[in-house]
Amino acid sequence: MKHVYLLLFMLIGANGFSQIPEFEFQLYFEDAEGNKDTITLGYDSLATDGIDTIFGEINTIEEPWSSDDFQVMITDGYFASINGNATYRTKKQIIEKHCGESWALWSTIFIDFKNAVFPVKINFDYDAFMQNECVRGSIIETTEPDMLWDILGGYYSNVKDFSSGEIFIDKAEPPGDYYFLPTSDYDFTYCHYQDDDGQTIHTLWFLFYDQYLYPTMNIDKIFLNENSYLVYPIPFDESFYIEEMEGLNNLKIHDVLGNDIYYQQTGNSITPSTTARGIYFVSFTANGKFYTVKTIKR
Repeated sequence: MKHVYLLLFMLIGANGFSQIPEFEFQLYFEDAEGNKDTITLGYDSLATDGIDTIFGEINTIEEPWSSDDFQVMITDGYFASINGNATYRTKKQIIEKHCGESWALWSTIFIDFKNAVFPVKINFDYDAFMQNECVRGSIIETTEPDMLWDILGGYYSNVKDFSSGEIFIDKAEPPGDYYFLPTSDYDFTYCHYQDDDGQTIHTLWFLFYDQYLYPTMNIDKIFLNENSYLVYPIPFDESFYIEEMEGLNNLKIHDVLGNDIYYQQTGNSITPSTTARGIYFVSFTANGKFYTVKTIKR
């Protein structure tokens, strides 16, 4: 009997366990009708850009897309639609770590989805994300990222960052002078292509950036812990105060899941609507900078 248990344990160990990457997080997608799906992204020094079974990645390229259900996948189908067949489709991708070196375009992850009713909302673990300097400046782009800094005048892009705790993707109309690549299958207000069944697949481009390599904002981004003097007292009971600063604007409060917290403001006194104890993030712009301050309600 002991030999049977040992064999069973070995089989489970060989097939049921995977290595935990250095950093991973989930993106929770929800369309306008409440349909939901989730994918997992992350990095590790041992990861590759392909399918790494050691991290629990599974290639489901042989399985067809759902014909009716809202579905989100990580895949190379966008360029494969003109360059050849797609090679992978997965719900999880861990890529090689390049923090502080060269995340840039080499860290692009393609996120495809279909059967969505716009707008699409994306949530994530705001606390874990903002605490990690290696990914704090990451972006999601609805147009090709290799053209974000191109000199082709009139190019239309739609960059979304992770600073607000929640991301909305909508299909907006472009200005009249935006740039096209020479293929009718590509719409640069919102990248998409047709699958083998003629159904439309929309593509997002996720790029890892640390706080030092983030190039798309014209203001500095500053993340402060609970020792910050800009938000006080910490911890707070019912209300807290924000230090008076020139040009203070765009005040927002989020919980650790990125949910918006409503508040009342009287002068520089802020009273959040929530009664729940825990960690919150206060973000605002002032003095030409974007601040995010971690605080605690007790």
